Amino acid sequence: MTIRALLIRLVPVLACMLLAGAAPAAAASRVAASGRASASAARHAKRPAARRCKRRTRKARPVRCRARRGAGKRPVGRAPATSPSVPATCAGADLAPTPDDIDQVRSATTCLVNQRRADAGLPALRPNGVLQGVAQAHSQEMVALDYFAHNSPTGQTPAARVLASGYIPAGSAWSLGENIAFGTSELGTPREIVKAWMASPGHRENILDSSYRDTGMGVVAAAPPSMSGGEPGATYTQEFGAHS
Repeated sequence: MTIRALLIRLVPVLACMLLAGAAPAAAASRVAASGRASASAARHAKRPAARRCKRRTRKARPVRCRARRGAGKRPVGRAPATSPSVPATCAGADLAPTPDDIDQVRSATTCLVNQRRADAGLPALRPNGVLQGVAQAHSQEMVALDYFAHNSPTGQTPAARVLASGYIPAGSAWSLGENIAFGTSELGTPREIVKAWMASPGHRENILDSSYRDTGMGVVAAAPPSMSGGEPGATYTQEFGAHS
């Protein structure tokens, strides 16, 4: 089997962390024989943070948005009164996405993320239809326009997409984040995507952020054409959010 290098790339919006370099040989050889993958995490901050660069095998560029408005408002980040239960196993975690199983792939990926949160003692994220619409549209656009980034070719940021969706009520305090990824062959399954996110500090920080309450997962059963090497694959976007 031809060995293909695993790429995990991250693109910052206002704050960024870039990681690249060599990982342990066992882990590198296991994933390198399976296909291609790339992932990116985004967080927005009110002001740009200092850029930090380190070298590792996987690259991550987190972006996160936070804004607090209105005196006396309930602070962003308070845990919801109820959160979804997290099953012991996530059905469909090893599915290679196709147009016929996208709903199951979305559910499996969200389940795996919530398992990681449960392991850290955090409440599960609640699926949100508006955030799912934002995430699905971004995954579709990345494939259709053949790019892989948090910002669209027109310059629209993750925060702008969510703010335009109506998810955040007027005058509310809010917190937003985004992870993106694509994978080909075996690296396009929900399990491999979440594994890659958890191996990257930027993505992991989004997944394990206690302030987030809601999430939306968008999956397309294809990778951006110029990055897929002609292989079948999938492109993922996960939105994270909370508002007062």
